Amino acid sequence: MIEARPPATLGATRRDGIEALHHFCFAGYHAPGHEGWGGLAALNQVTLAPRATLRPEPIDGVELLAIVRRGVIAHAGSLGGNCRTVAGEVQLISPGPGITHADVNPATRPAEYVELRLRAAAPAEFAERKAVAFPTRSCLGQLSMLASGHAADRPAMMM
Repeated sequence: MIEARPPATLGATRRDGIEALHHFCFAGYHAPGHEGWGGLAALNQVTLAPRATLRPEPIDGVELLAIVRRGVIAHAGSLGGNCRTVAGEVQLISPGPGITHADVNPATRPAEYVELRLRAAAPAEFAERKAVAFPTRSCLGQLSMLASGHAADRPAMMM
């Protein structure tokens, strides 16, 4: 069941360079009954300050999907550099057997994005990062498939 929850009831992280709201248990936020939803392990609304870099952390067992709403984010960690995703794009990071990952805002303006962590049915053989343009404005008011594990769901990003 989908439950509407006001922002004041969500978990929050506020520290140097980051403000995030957590819809499910994440980081230091623990709330019985909000441990995730099916394959969705985390749903976070994140704002990164200009030039902010989060601490790299090991990622294993989840796919990271980021929908960039404003600004630019980049990957820092074991996948190497030059992995930038700008407003209007969706980024998918598949950790394979495991990687380290941190979000970075290389720009001089704040970056806003929605991060989903999806439990992987089976780990991929290798780590990879993909980015695609978000569905166009002609899709406003409609549901759009962003990522899928099924070839029939093209043009969605394959997980």
